[in-house]
Amino acid sequence: MNFDEYVWKCSCCGDERYGLPPALAFKVPDAWLDLDDSTKKKSSVGSDLCLISMPTGEVHRYIRCVMEMPLMTAEGVKVHFEYGVWMYISEHSWKIYRKGYKSGKFTEAGCFGHLSNEISTHPGSLN
Repeated sequence: MNFDEYVWKCSCCGDERYGLPPALAFKVPDAWLDLDDSTKKKSSVGSDLCLISMPTGEVHRYIRCVMEMPLMTAEGVKVHFEYGVWMYISEHSWKIYRKGYKSGKFTEAGCFGHLSNEISTHPGSLN
């Protein structure tokens, strides 16, 4: 497929665009989609952070990350496609991330997490 012939609709403005979109992003972790209204009311989800307070008292913590995928165009030009995906992380990693979120200064580099969105073009990508 020639990327220039690809047509897509922007979810923000509704305009049709041509070419490969620069990124696709998930608005919420997949787990959010299965929550009942009561659990959603006790939980919070924003553009980059999500806390799910389960009825059992357990808290699930998620951060949205950028996963970059290298691609080659038909002309052999290397481009990058980005996915805005959610990662399930530990309480320890959550505290480190929250502390450095605004300043960009983190006490530890990176954190371990589980991919929390099923990417349809990559079956089995959840977790």
